[in-house]
Order: sequence, then C-alpha cells, then structure tokens
Amino acid sequence: MSAAEGAQRGSAAATDRKRQKGRRGVNPSRSQLKSNAAELSTGKSAATDLQAGMVATTESQVGSAKKGVERAASRTDDREERDSPWRRCAITRNRRPKEQLLRFVVAPTGGLVEDVAARLPGRGIHVLPDRKRVTALLTRHKMGRESIEVVLERLARGLEQRLLDGIGLARRTGGCRVGLREAEEWIRRGAKPLILLAEDAEGVQERLAPPGAEQGGVEIVRVPGGERLDALWSGRPVVVVVVLHAGVGARIRVDAARWWSFTH
Repeated sequence: MSAAEGAQRGSAAATDRKRQKGRRGVNPSRSQLKSNAAELSTGKSAATDLQAGMVATTESQVGSAKKGVERAASRTDDREERDSPWRRCAITRNRRPKEQLLRFVVAPTGGLVEDVAARLPGRGIHVLPDRKRVTALLTRHKMGRESIEVVLERLARGLEQRLLDGIGLARRTGGCRVGLREAEEWIRRGAKPLILLAEDAEGVQERLAPPGAEQGGVEIVRVPGGERLDALWSGRPVVVVVVLHAGVGARIRVDAARWWSFTH
C-alpha cells in the first residue's frame, strides 16, 4: 500500500469517528435520558414548592393584614373609651353619647355581663338599647339561647330599677312634685319641668299637652307605673311626677329613654 492510499484511509477513518460522535450527540444514551428526566422532575418539584410557598406567604400576609385592621380598630375603640364622651355601637357602628348606650364587659368565662350603671372595671363594649341589637351582640360572643334570654330579662329589670332609683332620688331630695294638678300648675306658671307619666296612665297626656296646643317646652316621658311607682311613695297611687331638679332630671331622662327603647 502506497503512502497516498494510507493517507486516504486515515482521513476516511477520522471522518467516520466524527460522524459517530455526532450521532451520539443527537441520540443520547438511556442513562443520559434518565438523567435528563430526573433533572426535569426536580425542576418541576422545585417550581411547585415555590408556588405553594408563594400562596402560603400570600395567605399569611392577608391574615396579618386582617389582624392589623382588627388591632387598629381595637386601638381606636380604646382611645374612644378613654378620651371621648361618645361611644360606638358594636353592632351598627353608630356613635352616640355613652350614657345613651348600654355597656357590657367581658366576663372571665368569655361571656358578656351587662353594666347598667357603667361602673364595672374593664374595657366596655357598647350597644344601642334595643333587644335586637343586644341579642346580636350576645350571639356574636357565642352565648347560647338560654343564656341570652337570661341576660335580656336581667337587663330589662336592671334598666327599670335604675330608672326607679333615679325617681326615688328626686323624691328624697325634694326635687319633685306628685299629681296632675301640680303638673298643670307648674305648666301654667310657664315652667319647663320634666314630667313623668306612668306607662299605664290613660287620657292624662292629652290634658297636659293637648294636640295642637303650644307645649312651651314641656317634656313628658313614660316610666314604669302601677305598684312599682307607687312603692316609692309608700303605696300612695302615683300617675304623674313633676321633676324640678335639673341634675336628677337629666339622669332620669336618659334612663327613661333607655328603658323604654329596650322594653317596648
């Protein structure tokens, strides 16, 4: 074999080796395919983990945002509790002077306890003096139906008793008069007293404030009647009470409004 033929054969062999390497690059071995599949699976798993982590982070951020809003609302209520004579109804979120609302405090058991006189320690929860709103508040605090009924009845008695206590205070201080004639006389003099009228009285309000007549600032509010009112005057029948003491009258006016709103 001549030198030229040897060179040609060497060149052909080199060309064959290059082609075989090219085929191996195009057609990977089984081990290479398995390795590539494993890498692809690992990549998908990592992407899934990343997505789950992002969802969890988003849910956590939303939860944290909600808690932040609740804490901000709580701090606002705390500032109102300390600094303002107004309070916000926990159900309607309407603001009213605090004496016009009913106050509750949280008991150690988690339930709510009514605070008619607004004297119990602790952060108060306020609500409009309405059975529907009070029931909604008690239900929100996971109180059962029987417990709610007990609280409602106790609250009704407490509101009535506080109102009667205020009327009794006016009697003891000499700041009131009793009887329809007394009321008519004070109105005739041009006075502007607070007149308490027993809830079971009939035809009396028309005499004190006839329809269409100028009342001249006469304010008439309904109060518990019958034996409950009579007992303040040792059983003497009482239908009309004229309150002349301004300070006590202001308390009675508010207590009468809360009692009437809650019980009627």
